[in-house]
Amino acid sequence: MVKLKLLLLAFFIGFSINSMAQNAQVSGMVTDQNKISIPGVNVVVKGSKGGVSTDINGNFQISAKVGDVIVF
Repeated sequence: MVKLKLLLLAFFIGFSINSMAQNAQVSGMVTDQNKISIPGVNVVVKGSKGGVSTDINGNFQISAKVGDVIVF
């Protein structure tokens, strides 16, 4: 019974750690120095292969994990 409780405890700790590493949606707007939005800018998570482009209003939404760096 003690082994079962320890096994379940280890499972739930591992599950909790894994769920904290999940992606979240990050959104923003790319603007120039005059705060004018820039459409068509490629936005990527540094070190990844995929990315998104800003819409006509300079807005974007991308999936990233805590600690990821977003570049454009």
